[in-house]
Amino acid sequence: MNRKLLLSLARLGCLVLMLTPAVGWASLALFQDVKDLVERSDRVLVGEVLSVDAAWDKDHKRIYSSIELQVAEMWKGAMPPASTLKIVQPGGSVGDIEMRVHGMPSFTAGERAVLFLRGSDTAAVVGMAQGKRSLLRSAHGVWLVAPPDLSGVVTLDQGGRPAATPVQTVAPLDVFREQIRALLKRSDEAGQRDDRVRARGKP
Repeated sequence: MNRKLLLSLARLGCLVLMLTPAVGWASLALFQDVKDLVERSDRVLVGEVLSVDAAWDKDHKRIYSSIELQVAEMWKGAMPPASTLKIVQPGGSVGDIEMRVHGMPSFTAGERAVLFLRGSDTAAVVGMAQGKRSLLRSAHGVWLVAPPDLSGVVTLDQGGRPAATPVQTVAPLDVFREQIRALLKRSDEAGQRDDRVRARGKP
């Protein structure tokens, strides 16, 4: 039987909270709704996971996973070369050793998801698991956006108190896409108004 060793998250500087045994370990993260995620992301996209690989860092102290993506749709940000992108995040399994960072999104080769990412050459998911929405296909062939899996996250409000996470339901991809585009349009319009105000204030 393989032994799974859970490495200490303290070495990663992650803030972790021990909950009741029924819930297990969870990471603390600032709650971010879709508007927050869009504003804090460099890229918002639909991607398919091509591969997931894990390896030790050069000091052999931490395990990192590299997730290779094929970008299907880019909603915010520039399309990367060859439409591929790499996400790197802490955690993963190498041999019989596992390092688990609770609250980080999980990835499986072949799956599709809407992702909120920051970074250019190497990306990271914004808001931990909040920044990944898996795509499901209905019996009628319609792509649906699932709510984020927050089973390993305790979300906090701006005051550091546990946030009342609103109920999030499955939504058609077309509807979710238009929601993101509307948020981006409003953000652009607000930025243009600010630019005009600053221009009028110049001597």
